[in-house]
Amino acid sequence: DTMVTVVDACNFFDSLTEIQRVKDQPDANGDEEEERTLADLMVDQVEFSNVILLNKCDVMLSKNKEKELDAVEQLLKRLNPQAIVTRTNHAKIPRSNIMNTNLFDMEKAEQSAGWIAELEKPAHTPETEEYGVSSLVFRANKPFHPTRLAAIIDEMQDESSIFKGVIRSKGEIWLANAFACAFTWHTAGYQFGIEPSPNPFMASMLEHALKVPYLGLSSPEKIQSAIEEVFEDDQEAISTIESFRNEGRWNTDFGDRKQELVLIGVHLDKPRMKEELNKALLTDEEMAVGKKNLDTWKSMEDPFFEGNCAGQYWELIIEESDMEEAEENDGDGEINESIDKMICVK
Repeated sequence: DTMVTVVDACNFFDSLTEIQRVKDQPDANGDEEEERTLADLMVDQVEFSNVILLNKCDVMLSKNKEKELDAVEQLLKRLNPQAIVTRTNHAKIPRSNIMNTNLFDMEKAEQSAGWIAELEKPAHTPETEEYGVSSLVFRANKPFHPTRLAAIIDEMQDESSIFKGVIRSKGEIWLANAFACAFTWHTAGYQFGIEPSPNPFMASMLEHALKVPYLGLSSPEKIQSAIEEVFEDDQEAISTIESFRNEGRWNTDFGDRKQELVLIGVHLDKPRMKEELNKALLTDEEMAVGKKNLDTWKSMEDPFFEGNCAGQYWELIIEESDMEEAEENDGDGEINESIDKMICVK
């Protein structure tokens, strides 16, 4: 009833640079589908735990590394603010602290990660920085230029990078040459990954229904009508759009397409990091050109998906059976129900 993770205080920072995959370890069966690295696994375990045992504290103190120990503890609390972090030697702890606690709750565990907590905070919330541990929340309503973003990611592997202090980052990003869905961005130490969201942008579903290239070319009245029809049986989606509008997270032209990224680390130069991320966004001139002709974005070079980003993620894809249903219902003045079976991944 308790999810416990033991963290080696002596090797925590070194472990974040580990690039070996879990399935390649000597004690693995060899047939796992697990593709995560050891660094990914460690961070995931920390974020999912109820209790974190920060172990070998006696060794750290014997080596006069109290400040480093404090930094590790604070970072663990930032990675998982809901967890109970306890310092231990030889992982010794009273049984009552980890058994029959009734602490574990799957729903809460899935929302316990620090990056989620940071995104949920109101904008401009003052941050307390302890032992150099802090976070940067980056938000923008412009897409990333794929090649400029790739340059930043390559730079993150460099010891001289402005991003070198980033321990964990995660969020959803919008690439200029992918109009149908967002991508999940995640890093653990030096390990980077980007994966397409299984669900399309809500805006792309509305644009498909309205038959417009992007929402800014339709009227507010038509958009609202489309929202009510497309998401007729999905009150959660309607509520989400309303919340996005109230929070300034819904763009008049592009709906829910946006950047929401959290970077957590030690001794972060947040102003310069934000400046670099802003440089990777499309410029005002590139935005203006794209609004006149979206093909200029679609044809941008793709460094992430072997040159086929736009081919896979630019347009919504409807299953063939639903296409037939759509054709049968075409012209009846209503948006048919097959819209909820749209996907953005081939």
